Amino acid sequence: LTLSDRITVMNLGRIQQIDDPRALYERPRNTFVADFIGVNNLMTGKVLETREAGRELTFETAYGRFTGIGDGRLKAGDPCVVTVRPETAGIAQSPPENGVLNRVEGRVSFTYYCGNALRYDVEIDGGFLFKADFQDPHQHVPIPIGEKVFVTFPRTMTLGIPAPEGRP
Repeated sequence: LTLSDRITVMNLGRIQQIDDPRALYERPRNTFVADFIGVNNLMTGKVLETREAGRELTFETAYGRFTGIGDGRLKAGDPCVVTVRPETAGIAQSPPENGVLNRVEGRVSFTYYCGNALRYDVEIDGGFLFKADFQDPHQHVPIPIGEKVFVTFPRTMTLGIPAPEGRP
């Protein structure tokens, strides 16, 4: 991502997205690009409501109801995939007071050191592993495995993209 100003992502000889590195990373147009460029939490769901011509969305997933952003392609009732990058998520042992964040509850199932971050795998309902990064591992006491936690992520970094063909 650091050597190019435009990148083409292809799958089986078909162009999936042509964009600058930041757009590919932060605004992938489909699940292939979202999963191919870096680590991503991908949750299937359904669009409940759209506002601002599909740029603001409310989703229902098996893990809860979230508010996020879209690019105008989704409408109410559409199947979708909700994407959240681990570095945009926060993790805490007590519930957040701020009502502008999306939130899931779970238990720490694994923790690993990534140099500039401490990554947590948090098991939420149904066995889904939600990855969340703590950005300053040098000033943080790791949360023990099995501990109940709250993972939060901003609405502005919660992206809804169309579900792949043939998938709910």
